[in-house]
Amino acid sequence: MAGHRGLVMGVANDRSIAWAIARALGDQGAELAFTYQDTTFRKRVVPLAETLGSRIVLPCDVSDEGSIDTLFDALRKEWDSLDFVVHSIAYSDKNELKGQYLDTTWDNFSSTMDISCFSFTMIAKRAANLMNSGGSLLTLTYSGSERVVPRYNVMGVAKAALEASVRYLAVDLGSKGIRVNAISSGPMRTLAGAAISSARYIYGWSQENAPLRRSVRPEEVGTAAIYLLSDLSGAVTGEVHHVDCGYNIVGMKAIGPKPDETESSAPRAAAKSADAPVALAASGTSVVGNETALDHALVVYHETVRQARERYDEALRQAREAGEAAIDRLRTIVGEPTIGQVLRASDQKAAYTFEDLLRCGHGGLFGPGNARLPLPPLLMFDRIVRVAEDGGKHGKGEIVAELDINPRLWFFEPHFETDPVMPGCLGLDAMWQLLGFYLGWLGAPGRGRARGVGEVKFTGQVLPMAGKVKYMVSIRRVILRRLVLGVADAVMEADGRPIFEAKNLRVNLIASTDEF
Repeated sequence: MAGHRGLVMGVANDRSIAWAIARALGDQGAELAFTYQDTTFRKRVVPLAETLGSRIVLPCDVSDEGSIDTLFDALRKEWDSLDFVVHSIAYSDKNELKGQYLDTTWDNFSSTMDISCFSFTMIAKRAANLMNSGGSLLTLTYSGSERVVPRYNVMGVAKAALEASVRYLAVDLGSKGIRVNAISSGPMRTLAGAAISSARYIYGWSQENAPLRRSVRPEEVGTAAIYLLSDLSGAVTGEVHHVDCGYNIVGMKAIGPKPDETESSAPRAAAKSADAPVALAASGTSVVGNETALDHALVVYHETVRQARERYDEALRQAREAGEAAIDRLRTIVGEPTIGQVLRASDQKAAYTFEDLLRCGHGGLFGPGNARLPLPPLLMFDRIVRVAEDGGKHGKGEIVAELDINPRLWFFEPHFETDPVMPGCLGLDAMWQLLGFYLGWLGAPGRGRARGVGEVKFTGQVLPMAGKVKYMVSIRRVILRRLVLGVADAVMEADGRPIFEAKNLRVNLIASTDEF
């Protein structure tokens, strides 16, 4: 690739597929230019580009056609020709990458298609004008375009359109000596992949069932890109090249070398860990008190997760002591706050007892320095009966909790003498507490602080003779970047009767309260 100039679009951090490709190209002597979407990404991209000797790092928001024009005008001032472009850009609202494709909204469908598909066509049109002696265009896709992958939803439709675009662009630009191809890589642990609600499951499934029995490594995508961007593939265009350890050829789940034994219910050695499941209903096997191969794998997995979680918590604690710059560096290395969600997968439950809530209050649930609940008497619920990334009024997640009412609760007597009633502010505080817990449950680091509420409407009161208060918090939006913020609506009921409603509750998790 020495003597070749190319533009790489879509580097988010040093774990991006785009970065793996860029590094491989740089190692082969290519001269590179990079783009970034906004100032947050610029802080990550510039240091990476410098490691490859690149001084050309330009802004580009592919949802804005004018921004694309500005990019190529600036690039033309630097270079008089272009040999290749790497397009590794995709976006969809993560809240719609769960549930059913049927529930896709028009706004998200159109923005997903615009950014994930049409942007490649707009870039190809402008890049072609700089490819004076031919060239190569490369984009990234995924097998969710060919077959249904759970929760990939509208992104699968966009990737299918992107692959069709590759074929049509190959015909349109072939006469100019410009080749157009795509790489369909297997799932990897990237920032983009973390947006898929079932990413961990998909990653594990493909790893277990691919012919090579492993996941693809980023550097393997990089070397495949060299083939498609160089003269090595001089007669290849309009292709979707799979780099997925062969997973795309598989038609069913792997069953191992001895199907008769694999499918039987014969137990192996007795389980020695309390963490090992006692039943494998998913496989139709009922093994109580004994260990199967899957049991053993889960025991190893839980131990690995526990150790990784402890190391991450310690690194985060040290970063907080060192200041904001160190926290940014840690998040860049491990891939943003979503790393917490990966490390805490084994602890993530759908319901929590009062004892669990106390453990959270003492810092034992989400790790040192992370979100924790108030302790009694300011803890305003006795249990969480449901927490999920789907459901709720907006279909984007919910958390439901309950408080048992009795006349001896601390707030009745001092609120209004001879007129015992639960203060509305305590119910509102409970909603903030639950929203902060939800952010911690997602794996985001930091301490929770209420940021406000848009509107509160009271329609009733809670008296000492009530039986149970129920809080239902419906997630509207979650931001898991440097800013960790949750926005939600909530309703409080007493014995099934609405008491008050709050809209646009806001809570964020912050690393330091010094400047709050």
